[in-house]
This record gives sequence, structure tokens and C-alpha cells, in this order.
Amino acid sequence: LRQIPILTPNLDENLREYYFFHGTSNKVSDIVKICGFDERVGSITGMFGAGIYLAEHSSKSNQYVPCGKCSGGSFGTGKCSCVFTDPSQYPICPMFLCRATLGDFFRVLKYDEPTFKGTKDHPVRRPPLKSDTKYVYDSILAETENYGGCVKFREFVIYDRNQIYPEYLIFYQRIP
Repeated sequence: LRQIPILTPNLDENLREYYFFHGTSNKVSDIVKICGFDERVGSITGMFGAGIYLAEHSSKSNQYVPCGKCSGGSFGTGKCSCVFTDPSQYPICPMFLCRATLGDFFRVLKYDEPTFKGTKDHPVRRPPLKSDTKYVYDSILAETENYGGCVKFREFVIYDRNQIYPEYLIFYQRIP
């Protein structure tokens, strides 16, 4: 990480604790405010299985926020067909700024679907095993193509709710 640092502040070097963004729906943000994150209810269809997905760029996390009017995909990604003629009509969107500890993370450079996503019968719900051990990594860092990785924007995936704290809830409007 010293060669390719994470863009958000390092809060604790020993724990590899950082601030990250997490975009979600209004309904889910209400639950997280009260109960915190829960990896057990994460979608198993994610690229890296059922984890809590984080980003160092708010624009990346914005891609996970559904339209507040139709509940379709982000209108920034073309999955929402809502038409707003007045900026005051744009829905309010939630995004968390979280403290997360990465611990000993696995840096993904090459994507292998069976390893990271799993199969329909056996979806992934934890980080990969460490080489030649029975222990798993603490989290995943999916590296960008610019640094030899497999994604356009870095993503961090946490599989244990004890590694993440939703410190701030930010509300914003997406204005095209």
C-alpha cells in the first residue's frame, strides 16, 4: 500500500483502518442506522460474494444507490428511466462514510469467478484462504486495472460486521 496508497486517511496503521464510502437505499440506510451492517444479508450476486462493499471514491459507491423515486438502478448508470424537470424533484440519496479495518487483506489482481463469487449452490461469504493454511484473509481489495487489477475503481469487501462502523450518514442529490 505504500506504493499505491489508499486515497482516504489511514486512521490506524496497525489495524489498516480507513474511511470508506458505502452507498445503499433509503430503506437499508434506516436499518443500518439502528442495527449496523450485517454481512449475513448481503447479496450473493456480488462480484466478490456476500460482503459489505466499500469504496474510496464516493462516485463508485453512488453506483450502488438506487433511484429514490422508482427504486430502479442509479439514474447515473442508465438503469433508471425517471425524468426530472425541476432540480427540487431529484430524490435524496443516502451514503455512509464508514470506518473499516482491512486487517490482512487479499489484493485481487486477476478475477476468478468461482474463487471470489462462488457458484449458485455454493456462494462466497468470506475472504479467500491464505496459501497453505486453514486461515482466511480479513478482507479483499479489488485492485484497479491501472495498477494491474481487474476493476475500474478500487473496491474493498468486508465479510465481518465487527470490522466496520457506519460513522456518518450523508444525504445528497444526484443532479445530471
